[in-house]
Amino acid sequence: MSRTAFSSGLAGTSVRAVGVLGLALAGMGVIHCGKGRDGSAAANSGSPSAAAPPAAVGPVSAEGASTSPTEAASPMQGRPLGTVTQASITVTDGLPESIVERIVRQNFGRFRLCYESGLRTNPGLAGRVAVKFIIDHAGAVSASSDSGSTLPDQDVVSCITRALGNITFPQPEASTVTVVYTMSLVRRTGS
Repeated sequence: MSRTAFSSGLAGTSVRAVGVLGLALAGMGVIHCGKGRDGSAAANSGSPSAAAPPAAVGPVSAEGASTSPTEAASPMQGRPLGTVTQASITVTDGLPESIVERIVRQNFGRFRLCYESGLRTNPGLAGRVAVKFIIDHAGAVSASSDSGSTLPDQDVVSCITRALGNITFPQPEASTVTVVYTMSLVRRTGS
C-alpha cells in the first residue's frame, strides 16, 4: 500500500500522519490508497471518481452513541436525525440476555443509518421494529425475520433485519438461541 497523500477531506495529509485510522479504513476497503488515473496518489472507495469522501462505518458506544465520523453528526443538524432505542428483548436459554443486548446495542449505528435513509423520503417516519433471529452453535445469526414491526417503511425494516443478521455473537451454551429484539425509532426534533 502506498504511503502517499490521499484525498477525502485530508488533502496534503499522509497516510503515515493519519496513522492507524487511515490504515484501518484502507484495510476495511473503505478507502483505497494507490495511483489515480493520472498517475498521482489518490484514494477512492472503489469508484473511478474519488471526489466524494468515503463513508466510514465505525464502532458504537455501549450507550448507542456513534463514534463514527459519518454517523456522529448530520450535516444539517450537527447530530443524528433519528434515535434508535431498545424497547424489549426476549432471549431463550443459551446466552445471557445482557450479552445479546450489549452486542446488539454496539450495532445501533447500523440501524440508525437504515432509519435515517427512510427519514430522507418520509420525515415523519417513526415506529417499532421487531426482529426475530436465531443464533447458531458457532455464534452466527442463521436466520432473521420481521416479527411484527409497526414501522410503515418496509425498506427500513428489511435493512435493519439484514443488519441484525450480520452480527456475530459468542458461542452459545445451547445449540441455538432464539432472540426477539424490538427497537423504537423516533425522529429527533428541535435543535
